[in-house]
Amino acid sequence: VYFTLEESLTEMRELVKTAGLEILAEMTQRLHEVNPKTYIGSGKLKEAEDLLKEHDCCTVVFDAELTPGQQKHLENRLNKKLLQNDF
Repeated sequence: VYFTLEESLTEMRELVKTAGLEILAEMTQRLHEVNPKTYIGSGKLKEAEDLLKEHDCCTVVFDAELTPGQQKHLENRLNKKLLQNDF
């Protein structure tokens, strides 16, 4: 079953709120192929870094199943804890 982008974002927002977190910023990216190292492209990674600094965020949430390597690389690059919606 596939969901629209808005349906997926709505579900993610509810899950984040249920987890007791506050959403300070959102970003999306349409990819033709996933970056094997970071999942997102280098431009989006830079945009995420800038948003984290701007909002002084402590957690990043992905609505995707990241590999352990992608998660570790992103945590190291962003210096933040990552959560993923893989259920």
